[in-house]
This record gives sequence, C-alpha cells and structure tokens, in this order.
Amino acid sequence: MTDPIFGITYCADSVGFPELSKEVKSTCDFSELHNAWVFANASIDKRKIFIVAGLVDPRDIDDSIKAKEAKTEYLEPGFGAACWMSGSKCNCVDVSAFLEKESSKKDSLSIIKTRQFFSEVFRSYEHSFGAIIFKRALRELGTNAIEPPLLKEMVVKYLAEQQLK
Repeated sequence: MTDPIFGITYCADSVGFPELSKEVKSTCDFSELHNAWVFANASIDKRKIFIVAGLVDPRDIDDSIKAKEAKTEYLEPGFGAACWMSGSKCNCVDVSAFLEKESSKKDSLSIIKTRQFFSEVFRSYEHSFGAIIFKRALRELGTNAIEPPLLKEMVVKYLAEQQLK
C-alpha cells in the first residue's frame, strides 16, 4: 500500500494506522472500501480533517472484472481523500488537491494553521510507522517527489531536526 500524503510504500499489516470509525465510514459513504485507515487527523478552521485511504475490490467497481476474475479475491489500494464532517454531511476531496489548496493560502494565520496540520501529520506517521522507520522512509523517498512546497519545506526541516537528536 502507498500512503496518500508522502507516497511511502509499506505493508498494511505491519503499520499501525488506526481504522476509520464505522460512523465516519458510513456517513462519508465509503461503502466500496473493504478496509480504511486514518493517516492523519487535525483541525483547520473548526473543521476536523481526516486523511483517509483504503483498499478496494476492483470487482465492486467494474462489472467486467467481476466476470473475468470471479474466483480471484484481491484488494488493491483505493483513493486518498481529505474528509471533514459538517453536521451529518461529509465532504471529501482528493488529498493532493486538499494539500495544495491549504498550502497555497498566503495569510499568516492560514500558514500557521497549515503548519500545525502538517505537524499533526508527522506525529501520526511517527506513531504509526515508528519514528525511526518513518525518518528512514522519508530519507529514502527524498524531497523531490514531495508536494506541495510547504510540505516539502517541513520535511526538510523535520529531517534536519532528527539528525540533531
């Protein structure tokens, strides 16, 4: 599986991201996901944001696959989404689009909030991967592939701080 923020490839059985709660899963209509995990969650502008990804069975989406692969059971990575609840309504957008939009805000308060959100992302990944493994995965991945620029800047800073420890 590949995480939806950094693009780190890992075995879903060996990394401890928490599963998506049944309440959020049903409210956000992730019925096609067989497994769903929360990669990070934090608040921005009074919205509790969940970065979610999961596994889908392609046969649930494409009937032509059902006919061809009826006896084969397999799951593959689904989408990565940034979701937030508004009362009983769920809003979801592609993770990349969300990160780009939040990072493109130029006012000081928005930049501070986005940095706080990314800090929560780092804490979640350290907890789920283990700090040493997460740091090693980021180093191996390199910063060239990381978008948006604000996240890339924070990864560079994070790795520099980790070298001092």
